[in-house]
Amino acid sequence: MFLLQFPKHLGYGALFDDSIYDHVRVEYLSGYIGSALAALRNGANVKGYFVWSFLDVFELLAGYYSKYGIYRVDFQEPKLPREPRLSAQWYSKFLRNEIGINIETMVTDEGSQAEQ
Repeated sequence: MFLLQFPKHLGYGALFDDSIYDHVRVEYLSGYIGSALAALRNGANVKGYFVWSFLDVFELLAGYYSKYGIYRVDFQEPKLPREPRLSAQWYSKFLRNEIGINIETMVTDEGSQAEQ
């Protein structure tokens, strides 16, 4: 199974927050990946994981105002410069094994712990 991480609606203000310091997204990615790792340990046939979305893109309902990307795109500039958000830096470090996720103590949004 391949997992596509769906963007979490972070609330009206956070969804349109253009900041590169996206701590909420880092927490969400960590929890999502931790759950996938826990499922893998429990026998799920997880083969891959994809982050949504690599870049800020045009969103059907919110246009260019929604900020789902782990890379910020400046749509006001003609060359559309890109800048990595904190979540891009965190994900890169995770992929390089520089940081880990402690799934033993990970708690889901519902308050239950991920099973071993």
